Amino acid sequence: APITFANRGSRDADGVVLTLRYSRGLDIPQRYSNCAYTTDETWTTARCSVEGAFEAGATYTLAAPLTLEATTRAYRDLFVYGIQEAGAVPRAASAARSERGSGAVLRAVPL
Repeated sequence: APITFANRGSRDADGVVLTLRYSRGLDIPQRYSNCAYTTDETWTTARCSVEGAFEAGATYTLAAPLTLEATTRAYRDLFVYGIQEAGAVPRAASAARSERGSGAVLRAVPL
């Protein structure tokens, strides 16, 4: 299923932060340039700053499907995602240890 989200607020959002978190048996091979990646022994977390005007009441999806692959460690793994308005996400202490992707820009489009 594609990643979709809706702005259920009463005002438009000027950008969003999409957080992708997946356990070590999964991987997203594309490293997006607008995402910062942190990895520990159990999880990889990608925090992606997605630019744009996200209208109140509208629903959005990623412009291109997200590729998720199983690694050789795959066994009862998890993938979760969350979305927040840009500026509402506190800077994580691990941000200094994050690595920026160098691939395409992850974008969202209206449904």
